[in-house]
Amino acid sequence: MIAEYEAVCAEVKAYAGLVDLATLSVINLFLGAPAPPAGDWLIVYLRSDYTTIVVMRGDQVIFFRNRAEGDEDAIADLVHQTAMYYQDRLAGQGFTRAFLGGTGRDPQAAETARRSLEDRLGVTVDPIDPASAAALPDRISASAEIVYALAPLVGMIVRTFREPVGA
Repeated sequence: MIAEYEAVCAEVKAYAGLVDLATLSVINLFLGAPAPPAGDWLIVYLRSDYTTIVVMRGDQVIFFRNRAEGDEDAIADLVHQTAMYYQDRLAGQGFTRAFLGGTGRDPQAAETARRSLEDRLGVTVDPIDPASAAALPDRISASAEIVYALAPLVGMIVRTFREPVGA
């Protein structure tokens, strides 16, 4: 399947470069930070048409789920199901950190999801912030939407610089 896409690109003399899932690049954003989270931590990444939840144990992904629904009730249910699975099947003892980023279907989706996560998990939910791994010049200010759009890109760049040449 990938060869078909590469062939189309080659026909028009284009090179796709690095293609990755946005959420995996967000994970790389955190792992490339000077002080990555320790213990068990959670990432919730919202988009208008899907939600992804990742449970990390240190620098290892121990749970990854993507659901093609982005409404408020589906997010709450997804978080609840994930938390139950985490406790019952993954010997989870509680999250040391939780992060939320992206944008949902409506402008208040992220804030509603943040409050729901904090209530259900009992931890403060921090925003996904690319500045944790890459400093932005002090004269640049960006809206939350732009910051969330930058997060996977910065994560991809951080990973690229971490990988040894020829890897």
